Amino acid sequence: LTGTISQEEVRKDAWKELYLPAPLWSMIRFGQWDDLLREPPPPKMLHLQQGMWRLGRGLALAASGRMPGAEGEHVVLAGLAKRLGRDRTREEKTERTLLKIAERLLAGELTTHRRQYDEAIKSLTDAVKLEEELPYTEPPFWPIPIRHYLGAVLVKAGQPGKAEAVYRADLAKNPRNGWAQFGLMQSLRAQRKGREADAAEEQWKQVWEHADVTLTASRF
Repeated sequence: LTGTISQEEVRKDAWKELYLPAPLWSMIRFGQWDDLLREPPPPKMLHLQQGMWRLGRGLALAASGRMPGAEGEHVVLAGLAKRLGRDRTREEKTERTLLKIAERLLAGELTTHRRQYDEAIKSLTDAVKLEEELPYTEPPFWPIPIRHYLGAVLVKAGQPGKAEAVYRADLAKNPRNGWAQFGLMQSLRAQRKGREADAAEEQWKQVWEHADVTLTASRF
């Protein structure tokens, strides 16, 4: 799909740009950090694509321990979100919200790497609220639930009870989601709720039966 959308089509129909980051989101979802760092920069006119490219690079650099580079990507991403003009159309409002989510997500992940968990939790909670403001569509404009990141950080921060609530909220919205189911299992184990954790693990095994990805958390 993304390969069939030209810059000229985006100029005529701004909604089409909202689908262009799909390959970047896929690489982010599965932690394909080297691939993300090899991605060439998108055209400057594609603000959303630019933002998601910066997000992917920031996450990839942080995952490989290159924090100064990751922080530099965050600065540029934050600037992109601020530089957009007023929300004159629904497309612009949605694009701005997506860029704000990306900025808050990257801020949360960077502070997580620095073990500044309170700050990370706040950034990711802000991102969840922004995600909830997006209009409903299939596929969703933001395809990777931010709760998967927030829950993972809460577990890491020693707050598994709050993580459990986050994962249950996500599963209410996205039933049988394997990522959230895995996170729920981890949060229950951390609380020593053995019976509930075993049940969550069985449910996770059912939905993850044919997957070829090994999880260690609800996000890479």
